[in-house]
Amino acid sequence: MEEEKFWTKTRIIAIAVVVGIILIIVASIIIHRKSMIKKYTILESQINNAAPNYISNEDIELKEENEYRKIPISALKNKYVYNSNMDDCDGYVIAKNINNNVSYKTYIKCKKLYVTEGYGSTETGIENKTIAQSENDTKAPEIKLLGADPMTVAKDSEFVDPGATATDNVDKNITKNIKVEGTVDTTKLGEYKLVYSVADKAGNTATKERKVVVIEGVVENKDVNPPVITFTKPNSFQKLCLGQKPDLSSSGVYGFTAYDDKDGNITNNVTVSDTGNINKVGTYTVNYSIKDSSDNVTTASRTYSIVDCTPQPTPQPQPNPNPSGGGNGGGGTPSSGTSSGGGTTRPEINITVNVTSISSVDSLTLYVGGTGSLNASVLPSNATNKSLTYKSINTGIATVDGNGIVRGVSRGETRIIITSSNNIQKAVYIVVK
Repeated sequence: MEEEKFWTKTRIIAIAVVVGIILIIVASIIIHRKSMIKKYTILESQINNAAPNYISNEDIELKEENEYRKIPISALKNKYVYNSNMDDCDGYVIAKNINNNVSYKTYIKCKKLYVTEGYGSTETGIENKTIAQSENDTKAPEIKLLGADPMTVAKDSEFVDPGATATDNVDKNITKNIKVEGTVDTTKLGEYKLVYSVADKAGNTATKERKVVVIEGVVENKDVNPPVITFTKPNSFQKLCLGQKPDLSSSGVYGFTAYDDKDGNITNNVTVSDTGNINKVGTYTVNYSIKDSSDNVTTASRTYSIVDCTPQPTPQPQPNPNPSGGGNGGGGTPSSGTSSGGGTTRPEINITVNVTSISSVDSLTLYVGGTGSLNASVLPSNATNKSLTYKSINTGIATVDGNGIVRGVSRGETRIIITSSNNIQKAVYIVVK
């Protein structure tokens, strides 16, 4: 009987198919892992960009040298950072005062794929344990009057209270909770006072007064009062990664309401215009516009920045354009002149290395009168022209000199735009307390 061969054509094909499938699965796993690691790297940058906004909105001040605040990333989720990959990660941000500059460093651990160097290490210095504003609400709401103040009405006419709006840093829109004390008797000439009051859930209260004057004669009842646009968190700022869309919804990071003394709540009629390009690094403006039924118009604006969150590649050494030895038969360095050995003229080679990106701090927190450095430089390090220029979006908040030194002028937020010789730009978020 003839012995059956093991390596038959059919078995070879079958084994090749199995091996091919295994290789495809392994390759898919490797590609997926690399893709997730890149996403976690971007998430780390997003978290780091959002931390200064948290510190500002939560009224946390780091005044002492080496004073630090440990911010759990759970406090940033869906308030300051919108990224589905956050569910994969645990971690925190260390905000620390060093030489009156607050720096931020993110430490995250995402499944078994990504761990930031230094994660879980003990921090030295003075820990800031101030209770966050959202956890212990001590800030009073804000009341804005609609219509005129003082307000003039004619004797014996009908008085209609234009009303007011109220927003709170934690409870947001609490206009419906406003209470009004006082009456206006249009049958009697004179001055009247209306007192508007409101309380948030934490018991913080705010009051505002309106003076109403009843006069003899006719008062034109034409609607000349524009609507009021109110931002829920006027100090918030969005710093996003390339490709990430800003949250411009009325209930989002730049949440807003619009009220009119005649038309009431007209938030749904607000037109939001975004000038940004999420695929290009830069600082962009969002414009808000609202018109009431009498064609009175109110406009407002906010800004956000798009930054490159991908890790910067390590600059590679460039080849020497004029290597020693070569064409003149000797070991000397070639020059633009004719060689002594009768060789041909060799032109000098000039290679221009362009700036591809700017390295600097992503954000800087200062106190009024304090200074801090942007620590800016160009990449690659062997770029031909390394010059940088600096511009403050709002010099009333912070100024910057030609060396990248920022000085806090007044409380608020702004951006410093760093520009290279070939127009590469980077925006740095500045908070002045």
